[in-house]
Amino acid sequence: MVGPSWVIFTVMGAGEFAFHGRRVDAAGGAMLGMSILLGGRGIGAMVGPLIAARWAGQSDRRLGLGILFGYITVALGYVLLGVSRTVWTAAGCASSAS
Repeated sequence: MVGPSWVIFTVMGAGEFAFHGRRVDAAGGAMLGMSILLGGRGIGAMVGPLIAARWAGQSDRRLGLGILFGYITVALGYVLLGVSRTVWTAAGCASSAS
C-alpha cells in the first residue's frame, strides 16, 4: 500500500491538485500540491496507529478487526481520492489511505 501511494500522491499533487494562487508559479504550485497530499498521508500515518493501539489494547480479536478496518479504510480513501475536487479533500483522503 505504501509504494503506490508515493507515486499516486506525487503525480496527482503535481497535476490534478497543483496549488494556484498569487505569487505561486507553476513549479511551486505543483510542489505545494504534492506537499499537502504527502502531509495528509503523514498525519494519517501518525494518528491512525495511535487511535488503533489505544482501542485494540491487548485483545487479539480487536487487533484483527482493526487490521480489517484499516484495509477497508485504505481502499475507501483511494476511491474517494479519485473523485476529490479540492486539494484539502484529497489530503483528507490521503490521510485515510495511509
